[in-house]
Amino acid sequence: MYAQSERGSIRGTVEDATGAVVPNAEVTAINVATNVRTATHSTESGNYNIPQLPPGSYTVVAERSGFKKTVLDNVLVQVAEVVGLDLRMEVGQVNESVTVSASAAILQSETSEVATDVNPRAYTDLPISSAGGARSSEAFMYLSPGVTSGGNSPNSTFDAHINGSQTLSKEMQIDGMSTQIAEVQGDPRQLTFPPDAVQEMSIMSSSYPAEFGNTGGGVERFVFKSGTNGFHGSLYEFLRNTDFDARGFYNTSVAVHHENEFGGTFGGPVLIPKLYNGRNKTFFFVNANEYKLRGGA
Repeated sequence: MYAQSERGSIRGTVEDATGAVVPNAEVTAINVATNVRTATHSTESGNYNIPQLPPGSYTVVAERSGFKKTVLDNVLVQVAEVVGLDLRMEVGQVNESVTVSASAAILQSETSEVATDVNPRAYTDLPISSAGGARSSEAFMYLSPGVTSGGNSPNSTFDAHINGSQTLSKEMQIDGMSTQIAEVQGDPRQLTFPPDAVQEMSIMSSSYPAEFGNTGGGVERFVFKSGTNGFHGSLYEFLRNTDFDARGFYNTSVAVHHENEFGGTFGGPVLIPKLYNGRNKTFFFVNANEYKLRGGA
């Protein structure tokens, strides 16, 4: 069931101050947005692995008797990423702790894949042209190096090329599920959801693992948003209107052209009184989106 997944993992080695391995240390990854905790123990060789983590920001905690608690904040797990994180523990009491603010790794040492991650802020801050159709969640693929358009329009993603790939040879995945169809491989018209529903997008351009073997032209991976411990929502409308358009030099009037894309999002925890003890484990997220186009010569 987990052969293809959008989820990532954190793995590494637990060591003491001298570099000796620390076996049987409890290592816990805490999702900052949901407070969901996933724990494991280091092996006799000091190795640990926490798989199947939804993309997001995590706090990693290592504990063992005879050592101070080690806490690493701001550990970012991106789409299907393997984060290499070695933990160093200091001798001391368990009620003492050492907190480190983690920074993004400059070199990806856990996998050979070459990928570009488009973070949620890009979906919030960067504009997308509707251009006669609803805003495309795929439009951000051009933020990745080596992605070029093969169509007449520079913004077309229909036959985009990833690292010089053939036309219509890419794969698209949503939460780990492939959306390939037999007629047109990598057809962006299969992506009917708006950018407001997307948490993160990743473009794998080369050297990706065998689990992504449905294509030779790159892989686009989308992850939908999820609810968090708080209730959050938004309302939006993007519009183009004839009143905003200028008349052409030789035209006597302005062509009718109205575009409206509007909707909203809402997400949060599912509160079950008998099971709720301050820690939520079930969340929901909803997005409703509508697009209208009216025009004439």
